[in-house]
Amino acid sequence: MTSYNIYKLIDGEVSSIANTTESFYIDSNLESGEEYLYSIATYNSDFSTPESFLAPWKKVIPGELVQIEGIRKISNYSIEVDFSVPVDNDMIHIGHYSLDGGIGNPHSVNLIKNFSTAIIKFDEEFIEPTYNLTCFNMKSRIGVEVEEIEFNFENGADCVAPSVIQIDVLNNKTVNFIFSEDIYSSISDEIQISNFVLKRPTNDFNNSIENISKDGNILTVSLSEKMKYSTQPYKLVIKNIKDVVGNVITIQNSTVQFSLTDIVDLSKLVVYPNPIYLRDSEKEMKFTNFPINTRGKISIFNMAGDLIFNNDIGPFNGNQMYRWDLNNNSGKRVSSGVYIYIIEMEGSRKKGKFAIIH
Repeated sequence: MTSYNIYKLIDGEVSSIANTTESFYIDSNLESGEEYLYSIATYNSDFSTPESFLAPWKKVIPGELVQIEGIRKISNYSIEVDFSVPVDNDMIHIGHYSLDGGIGNPHSVNLIKNFSTAIIKFDEEFIEPTYNLTCFNMKSRIGVEVEEIEFNFENGADCVAPSVIQIDVLNNKTVNFIFSEDIYSSISDEIQISNFVLKRPTNDFNNSIENISKDGNILTVSLSEKMKYSTQPYKLVIKNIKDVVGNVITIQNSTVQFSLTDIVDLSKLVVYPNPIYLRDSEKEMKFTNFPINTRGKISIFNMAGDLIFNNDIGPFNGNQMYRWDLNNNSGKRVSSGVYIYIIEMEGSRKKGKFAIIH
């Protein structure tokens, strides 16, 4: 009868660790991240040379088993589960999770933070003081499987993370962010500017946060420069902000957006650079702050009233502007001078002047 001898390289020496007739063998005395070398040989006592030559050595580096490092209740129906390692994308299926207390499987699972955290939502409200979450057939991103893991968590009185529920633009440099509850910084009771990132429209690239203050649940952000009208929103990314009992703002609620107003006509149109010096790097005139998803027409005249260029424009979205390459309808570069532009878009009309200097 044929069997298999299993060999393992231990401290530089070849050691026989098992003989089996099965087509597989499990070596359980391993450490995650360590390198191991294995080889096998067939064995049959009926032959004059019962053992074959060793097969080529194979290197194995065991991966870490999926463990639950912590569970945070983020609402009366949902929890945030932190895993020790990133999990496989298949762990998004609800059948891998069950909560005791008569709740059972969740109705949705969302994997975030590079698959190392799960947001798990249930249909039933949490009413018991403690719960036990059981995870079945869990698999890491590299394929290491664990049959079952359990973790207990408390149903605390307040475990709902703060979120921004209202934004008030007080003026063109000051914005109030109103939270669902009183907040304070995770570092101290003073708000740290490093906990906030301002993302600006392309036409206001140099703006920045100058000061942040708070009063209860109101966070006031002051900017270094006046905000500009744009079809792109300003965005504020909020990090490490907690409520008074320590619940941290979630990733889903950490980015909020604001703007001066929604652009609905041509009253906020900006034309730049004006004047344009062709000896510099600028080779085109830019028109920005168009109403979104609107079509129109641009016409450019010289001071004698002659039409030198016209074109259909739009529809625009938040990332677009119209660029004129300073060529007339014949494709030739226009001469130095003052020009008049007229833009018409679905009932709105804008007229202005710009200068070109060679």
